[in-house]
Amino acid sequence: MNIHDNISEFMENINGAINGSISKDWLLPKRSIVIDISFIILALVITVSNVKCVYKIGKSFRKYKSNTFYSAARLLMTLLVVVNTSFLILISSIIVPSQLVGYWIGGIYTCNTVGVLIEIWTNFVTLLATIISLERYLAIKKPFRYNNLCSPWKIKLLLIFILIISSLVGILSLFLNRFALIAYVPVCQIVIDNVHDINSLEYATLWLDMSCFIPCCSILLLTTMEVLLELKQMSVRVRNLSVTPLPLSQYGHNRDLRQTKRLARIVIMITVLHLLCWIPQRICTYIQRLSGIDQASYVFYSHVSVITKMLDMLVVPLAIFWSQQKCISKKRRSRIGKSLPLVPP
Repeated sequence: MNIHDNISEFMENINGAINGSISKDWLLPKRSIVIDISFIILALVITVSNVKCVYKIGKSFRKYKSNTFYSAARLLMTLLVVVNTSFLILISSIIVPSQLVGYWIGGIYTCNTVGVLIEIWTNFVTLLATIISLERYLAIKKPFRYNNLCSPWKIKLLLIFILIISSLVGILSLFLNRFALIAYVPVCQIVIDNVHDINSLEYATLWLDMSCFIPCCSILLLTTMEVLLELKQMSVRVRNLSVTPLPLSQYGHNRDLRQTKRLARIVIMITVLHLLCWIPQRICTYIQRLSGIDQASYVFYSHVSVITKMLDMLVVPLAIFWSQQKCISKKRRSRIGKSLPLVPP
């Protein structure tokens, strides 16, 4: 596809091609039903699980409301869940009606809107996951400086800052690299020439994306490793304290250690699962932009990217469910151990 000089004529051609292709190639009758049902089921699972997580985190927050040492982490995780759910509902409200009626409502403009929303969501969630990992790193490694470094007004300013940055990057990407945004939406990829010449603006946005991806990935990995090492040392110290009977004054401190370890494990799971979903997204995007692959491979990488983005919305529910199941199994083992006789018959 050669890009016309007249951008309005070019957009009209793409719009017509999208509405023509959506009823001929992409949404075949049987395949349309399977795709719609699968998408709706996955969206419902993500929405219900995230809403349940908001309830669980809110219940935990009310229980430990006076303890500011954990309030910031719970608020950040709640915000991550709310952002995932709201963006899923917003994007679904745009995509699902087009699939049901059989043509792309709004054409290229809807593709641009969905692409910008996905770009803003991806950047915001990535930066938010990085902040969550840094917050738990400071809570465990720098506990005496935690209240100063993670005060509520600093957290709020930081969240506002990353929201502004994510929105600006999404809007700039619309003007600088529109084809990369359209590539996020599978149905819009039919009319994209995936072997078109990459201009300097597309290279600039690609390197800007990599300059954000590599530092955030490094921060997530380093903070996760540091927290894991500190948790091992905490386990050794708690095990040494448990050798002798603890006075009453030590039980509260021991409970705080368990709470710290549990919350740190949840954060570790969030960051690890986010990386597992995040890295394939970026790799697929780089392959699409830089490699001269055929149309079938181009659409395949786009579907992999979309699926990993959907799975990324299940990161917090999976981490909390894993932590809850591990806590239940520990309680069962402790009850079984207490019920066994001390001296064998």
